[in-house]
Amino acid sequence: MPLEVHPLQPEDLEAWVRLHYLAFKTTTVACLWRSEPSAASYSILAKSRGRELLEHSPRAHFFKVVDTELDNKPVAVAKWRIYNKERSEEEVKSEFTLPAQTPEECRAAREKFMAGIFKARWDIMGTRPYVLLDILSTHPDHHRRGAGTMLVKWGTDKADELGLESYLEGSSQGRPLYERNGYQPVREVKSDFSEFGGGLDVHMVSGALSNINSSLLTSALVGNDKATSKDVLDCRDLGYRLLFSFTVLQTFLVLNSYCTRETCSSQKCAHRHASILVPSVIGSTIYIDSILFQH
Repeated sequence: MPLEVHPLQPEDLEAWVRLHYLAFKTTTVACLWRSEPSAASYSILAKSRGRELLEHSPRAHFFKVVDTELDNKPVAVAKWRIYNKERSEEEVKSEFTLPAQTPEECRAAREKFMAGIFKARWDIMGTRPYVLLDILSTHPDHHRRGAGTMLVKWGTDKADELGLESYLEGSSQGRPLYERNGYQPVREVKSDFSEFGGGLDVHMVSGALSNINSSLLTSALVGNDKATSKDVLDCRDLGYRLLFSFTVLQTFLVLNSYCTRETCSSQKCAHRHASILVPSVIGSTIYIDSILFQH
């Protein structure tokens, strides 16, 4: 396979911001730009977006996927942040900043868009530790090659290693990719860009818990401005406990209606118990997801 993941280097920054513009210029957030940035503006954006890379920030991790058959050209780039300890509110909100402004940008549209993103991030994750997919950009000519999955996997593996939740804000176009990698939507962030010549953009705020195949941050809380991942954990845990207990009790009541003390000791009846109890427990697990966590 000609795709490989490598750390992003300072000399890659301008190629990255050019790729980033191409990745989103035909999406619902295209109105954040009035026109393509000039060479001078790309240079400004490279220094601004790559500041943490240039300053060797221990929290920021930049990666690129290159195509070895295209002279190692970057086809996708991701920026991850790792917050491995509790932070203060002031520290968290100090990072809610925008990249440097350039003449081609529609600043008012960007401010409106990012206000919703930052609000959701604060409401849901607050000050606790987690792993954040801050940016993921794939060149439109290289979609569906697995580059995005390779970059997402780095972060989910790191979250598993550290035992932390993982979180992202993703476009509706990227939602299938994120869901395939264990993320589930928690909230929709809607931005109406009609005043800027655009339309309605819907970004999904999504999360996953480390080492859990089925994410505990789910779409049950979409639209709840006060929802946090702890709310979902508590809700799901309580639901499993109640429904599991009810299922086991109901199963044994059914068995008791046609089993006697003598027959229950036989191997045949033991098989009957297992054939009823095991599917019932599995069914209860599926049922609670469909009730509490339906999309």
